Amino acid sequence: MAGLVCALNLDKRGVKSTVFDTGIHGLGGRMGTRIIDPQPLIFDHAAQFFTVSDSRFGQLVDGWLERGLVREWKGMIGELEVGGRFVPYLDSPPRYVGVNGMRPLADSLLAQTSMVNVVRPSWISKLEPYNGMWHLSENGLKGSLIS
Repeated sequence: MAGLVCALNLDKRGVKSTVFDTGIHGLGGRMGTRIIDPQPLIFDHAAQFFTVSDSRFGQLVDGWLERGLVREWKGMIGELEVGGRFVPYLDSPPRYVGVNGMRPLADSLLAQTSMVNVVRPSWISKLEPYNGMWHLSENGLKGSLIS
């Protein structure tokens, strides 16, 4: 999500970018949603909900609310301890969930730009400066990125 928001902001400034995403089945990284047919069964296997702590992100979320992509989760959220005891989280701040999973949120960001290249599945394990460029490592593979 952070990579796509960054790419969207770069796009607004006329800068092409590449986002490396870990998703095998779809875009979104930690916003991954799995869909199993034939029902379909839709579940988020990474982030099940999110909160807003930045007003700029809040504006993005307001747009998702208006478009029906997210809704506020009013149900109970908590942790299941060893032994089976459920410990609920406090109610505040508001928690949001994707109406059809979290992946459509990433898809909606990508749809707003034509200047981003997405490489997936890809797990960048290291990024470091080298000779005026950025050097990336992905699961032992190495490459260079000009910044």
